[in-house]
Amino acid sequence: MSLDVSKVELVARAVGVDDPDIPASWNGATIQVQAPPVVMMRYHRGADDFVLLQSRNPAIEVPEGVDLARLGTLGLRMTGMTSEEARLFARTIDWRSTLLVPIPVQGGTFREVEVGGQKGLLVTSMQQPKASADGTPRSGRWRSVLLWADGGEIFALDGPGQGIEILEMAQSIR
Repeated sequence: MSLDVSKVELVARAVGVDDPDIPASWNGATIQVQAPPVVMMRYHRGADDFVLLQSRNPAIEVPEGVDLARLGTLGLRMTGMTSEEARLFARTIDWRSTLLVPIPVQGGTFREVEVGGQKGLLVTSMQQPKASADGTPRSGRWRSVLLWADGGEIFALDGPGQGIEILEMAQSIR
């Protein structure tokens, strides 16, 4: 992947980042990512779906001068974090193992949590309500995704609610 600073800045501004602060020296920098296969398991319970994604850590190569934590901070800001939240959280992440884990755009709330002795990120947001088949409006629902890495593996667990249940589920994953 080759970085085009003007395009990255355009996307950042389009999603509400008013000061993207992307170094001009990054223009044209090539980031190589080798992503291993991802295993997905879906668990359906009543009207709820839970989805677990698991993969080995990706192999990431960046040229000298491109700081993955700084790029990650920009990515976090594009998901809805404030500049300060993104800067503080980015310092706690191993960007070489977290780069490929999906984080919902305009995530809502972000909390650092512990999963099996490892740091994780719990993102909770209100899903936009959808109308039923007969056009009757429905109320929005809370949805959360929990992201963490452990022993060379990366995980994402998505489910309904404000994260309590998926955090409990994640604690049982070995």
